[in-house]
Amino acid sequence: MHRGRRWLAAGAAALVLAALIGCGQIENPDSISPDAVQNPEGTGGTNDASPPPSAAAEAPTEDPAAIPEESKESLFSGSVSYYDGGDKIDSLEGGNTPAFFKKDPSRPYGFYILETMKEVKLEEGILWGTEDRRADLSLMEAGDVPPETNYINSALVKFNEYAGTHKVDDTYTDYFVLTDHGSRLAIRLRYPEKDLTTALPDLLASARSLRYVADPAAFKPGMEIEFPDGENEEEAEIYRLVKQNLEAIAAKDKAAFRDTLQTTDADYLDFFLEQDRQYRFIRLAAPISYPRDTERADVGTEFEYLSDGIVHRSGNTVYLLQDKGGRWYIANID
Repeated sequence: MHRGRRWLAAGAAALVLAALIGCGQIENPDSISPDAVQNPEGTGGTNDASPPPSAAAEAPTEDPAAIPEESKESLFSGSVSYYDGGDKIDSLEGGNTPAFFKKDPSRPYGFYILETMKEVKLEEGILWGTEDRRADLSLMEAGDVPPETNYINSALVKFNEYAGTHKVDDTYTDYFVLTDHGSRLAIRLRYPEKDLTTALPDLLASARSLRYVADPAAFKPGMEIEFPDGENEEEAEIYRLVKQNLEAIAAKDKAAFRDTLQTTDADYLDFFLEQDRQYRFIRLAAPISYPRDTERADVGTEFEYLSDGIVHRSGNTVYLLQDKGGRWYIANID
C-alpha cells in the first residue's frame, strides 16, 4: 500500500511540473543554445533568449558535407560553356522571358540577364538586378567571399559549387565558388527571404548561364593534348594515329591526315581541312574504349575552334577500326 501511494505522489508531482513548464513559469536554461544569441558588436551584451531577428543567425538547415557526393550536381553542364556570339536567347531555364548577354567589364566572363533586369555600376564592380534593386547577381573573386557564412540554403546544397549563405535582416546572400581557366571566381546572389520562390529561380538561371569569353587574338591553332603511352603496343599505336590525325587537322595537312584513314584516297573527312576554321585540341575527354569488340576503339577529345572571330569549345569522338591485317585506321570523327 505504501509503495502504491509513493508512485501516485511521484506521478502527481510530474504532472504539476509539466504544467508549469508548459505555461512558461519554469524555464530550463540548459535548453537555450549559446549560438541562439549573438552580440554583433562583440562587447559585453546579455544572453537574452529572444534577440531581435537581425541579431540572430538562423541555424543551418542542412550540412553540405553530409550530402552524398553522388547526389550532388554541378551548377553548370560539366564545365563553364564558351560564349558563342549569341547576344540574345528566348528564355532562361524554366522561364519565358528573353535574356541578353552581358559581359563583365573586368573579366572574360558574362551572363545571360533577363530583359527585365538592369545593370548597375558600383565602385566594387558591376551587378545586374531588378528595377527595385531588391534582388541582384554579380561576379566576384573567390577571395572576396566572407570566410564564414551563417546559413545554409536547402534549395542550393545539391550544387557542388555552393559555398554557403549569409542571412541578415531577412536578406539572403548566396555564394557559389568555382575554378575556371585557372581563376578562382565566385557568383553572388542576393534577394529578400520573402522573394525566395520568385527571385531565386531567375537569379539561379542567370548564374547557370555563365559563359567564358575567349580572346580571339590569343588563339593559336595546334595540339595541347598530352596523350598517354597506352597499356600496350596496340594502344600506343591507336594514340599515335589519333594524335597524327588531329595535328594534321590543326595544320590543314591533307597528306598526313589521309595517312591515318583506311586508304590515302579517302576524301569523306576532308571537310575538316576545308572549313574556314582553326582548331586547337586541348584535352583528352575519354581514353581508349572498346564499345563493341576489340576490333573497334573510340577516343574522345575536346577542342577549341576559331570561327568568325569567336572562339568556341566543342568535342568529338574519333572512331577507329582494325582491318583483317591487324592495321588500325580512323574510320570516322563525330
